[in-house]
Amino acid sequence: MSDSTHTIPRELSSYNQNNDPKPSQELEQKEHQVTEKDDAQKPRQELQQKEHQVTEKDDDQKPRQELQQKKHQVKEKNNDQKQFDIKNFQMKRFLSHSEDIVYLNVGGKQFVTLKSTLNYIPNTVLALLCSPQWEDKIPKDENGHLFLDCDPIPFRHLLSQLREWSCNRKSKNHKKVFDLPSDDPMSFQNLCRQLSFDRKYVNGIYRQDQFNKVCGNAILKDNGLVATQLGNYHHYCEIRGTNFYSTGIHRLLLKIEHQRRIRTLKNQTDAIFIGIIWSSTPMQERSFDSPTAYGWTGQKQVYLNGIVAYPQEYGGWDSDLCLNDTVELIMNCNEKKIQLFNQRTNKVYEIIVDTVTGCPFPWQLHINLYYPDDLVRILS
Repeated sequence: MSDSTHTIPRELSSYNQNNDPKPSQELEQKEHQVTEKDDAQKPRQELQQKEHQVTEKDDDQKPRQELQQKKHQVKEKNNDQKQFDIKNFQMKRFLSHSEDIVYLNVGGKQFVTLKSTLNYIPNTVLALLCSPQWEDKIPKDENGHLFLDCDPIPFRHLLSQLREWSCNRKSKNHKKVFDLPSDDPMSFQNLCRQLSFDRKYVNGIYRQDQFNKVCGNAILKDNGLVATQLGNYHHYCEIRGTNFYSTGIHRLLLKIEHQRRIRTLKNQTDAIFIGIIWSSTPMQERSFDSPTAYGWTGQKQVYLNGIVAYPQEYGGWDSDLCLNDTVELIMNCNEKKIQLFNQRTNKVYEIIVDTVTGCPFPWQLHINLYYPDDLVRILS
C-alpha cells in the first residue's frame, strides 16, 4: 500500500515562488512611479515647448523690431538735422567775422552793418566802399569810421531795406524796388541817385501821374490830382491817368478822401474801381467791363479781362477800403503784374496781367467811380 503523503515537485515549488504576488506588486509600483514621473515631467515639457514657441515667435519678430528701431533712429536723426538747419538758418547772417563789420559815419550819425549788406546790390557807392581799391581812399572820422557826406535820415531807410533784402537770398535783385518813405520821398530819391543805385531799384519814386480823361459825370480838380463824382448823380464814370507804362516798376499813391457807402440787406457795397487798362481801349462809363481792364473793386470782386474772377476774394482781396485810406498801386511792367498795397491794413494784393490776350502795353491808370462825392486823390 502506497504512502499517503504527497510530495510537491521541485519544479512546481519553484513556479509558485516565481509567481509570488509580491514581485508583481513591486512591478506595478515601479510602473506607477514611472507614470507619476512622466506626469510630473509633462508640465515641464509643455512649458519648454511653450518657451520654444515664444522663442521662435521672438525670433520672427526680431527683424521687424530692428527695422522699427532703425526707422525711429532715422526719424530722430532727421528731426535733429531739421532743428539744426532751422537754427543754422536763423543764426547764419549773424555769424560773421569781425572784419565783415563796417562802421559808417553818415552825416554825423553812426551806422554799423555788414559788408554783405552793403554789397547786396553791386556797382553802387556802398558796394565800392567795401572794395580794397576804394576802402583806403574814403575819408574817415576821428574814430576811424568811413565818412559819407549824406543825409542820415533817408540813409537809415535805405539801409533798413538792404538789410531786409539780404535776409531773403531767394529773391533776385532785379525784382526789387525800394519802398517809398512817406515823410520825404524826394530826399530818398536824391540819396539813391547820389549813391549810384540803378533806376530799376527806385522806379516810381520820381514818376508823377495825374488824371487826364473823363467819361461820365465826373470832374477833375487840383490840376488833375483829384477825380470826384458830381452831386447826386448815381452812375458809373471812367477816369484815366496821363502816363503810359510799358517798362519798369512804377508806384502811385492814391488816397480815398471821400467814399460814400450804402448798406443793403445782404452786404455793404462800395463801387470804386482801381486798376489799369490798355491805353488804346475806347473810353466808356462802365470801363471795368472792358476786356483790357484789370483791377479791384467792391464786394470782394477782382476783374481780369473785364470779367469778375472766380472764386471771389481772388488773391485774398477783401474790399477793405475805407475813408482816408492811402493805397499804393504798383505797376510792375517787368513781371507783368499789378499790386495794391493798403497802408492801413498792411496788406498787399496782386494780379498777374495777360499782356497777350488781356491788357497789352502800354498801360494807363484806370479809375471808376459810382456814388456821389466819391473822390480819389493822387498824392505827390
